[in-house]
Amino acid sequence: MDIRSLIWLIIVVCIALVTSTCGKTVMETTPISIESPWVRSVSTTSTPGHSHEGQPAGEMADTQTTSMNSAAYMLIHNHSRQADTLLGVECDVAEAGELHLSQTENDITTMRMVTQIEVPAQGNIELKPGGFHIMLVNLKQNLNPGDTIILRLQFEKSGEVLVEADVRAPE
Repeated sequence: MDIRSLIWLIIVVCIALVTSTCGKTVMETTPISIESPWVRSVSTTSTPGHSHEGQPAGEMADTQTTSMNSAAYMLIHNHSRQADTLLGVECDVAEAGELHLSQTENDITTMRMVTQIEVPAQGNIELKPGGFHIMLVNLKQNLNPGDTIILRLQFEKSGEVLVEADVRAPE
């Protein structure tokens, strides 16, 4: 084999390796992306009248009599050609993370826990006040504006997705 043939062989092998590596990287990357994640601030010094989902308006949080809850919101993008399902969430600053849905009918707003939230193929689902959201139940610490927390979202097909969410006061 002459030097020119050897060089062409090396080039072909390198291209094959790069192509297979690129394909593998794309397959291992999750098709789920998260936009604008945030969590409601809450503390033991909350002022009456500031309502948090799951906490009646006018009620002050008291660590001895009332457990502190908060809610997380975000826009979830599914870039896959298959629907995926958010099955749960964990967070180190809360005893539990739950999926919830708030709905208003006949001027009555209700909130209920749901077991999953479907994210359509090549679509989005918005977790927002008054709709689907993540409840952080029995907070272990205050959540102050400017803090950040890590949420571990568990998807049926995409597995675990880590999200860094900013803590901010409700608008």
